[in-house]
Amino acid sequence: MHKFNHTVGLAFDPAVSSHFHVLCLERAFPKTFITGVNIYSSRTRAWSYRDSGIVEKATLFRSKCVFVGGMLYIMGNLEDINGEYVLVGVDMEGKVWKTIRVPYGSKFGTIGLSQGCLHYVIAPVK
Repeated sequence: MHKFNHTVGLAFDPAVSSHFHVLCLERAFPKTFITGVNIYSSRTRAWSYRDSGIVEKATLFRSKCVFVGGMLYIMGNLEDINGEYVLVGVDMEGKVWKTIRVPYGSKFGTIGLSQGCLHYVIAPVK
């Protein structure tokens, strides 16, 4: 199965450390679910690879990433559960993965960071 990069995010918090990580989430082709992550560490100056730790098959559809609490988050959906919308999170080492189901799931939702907290917002539909 051929893999290619889908989404790249920067994991950096200057209040914690001057070091950063670049996370490059990969998906499988022709399928679109996440298969793993390539991680660059400014501390080691090297790339490492980790297989996805997500039990469900998650697809990413947003390019905006938010880094908070040691995790990089991005919007996605689950392929096997009626396309349910989720936040996909991965830590800077690719060891901890999580999916958070979002209420009132919508592809029009967005995520952000404010005062150290992760936020999820959707626009009201008229």
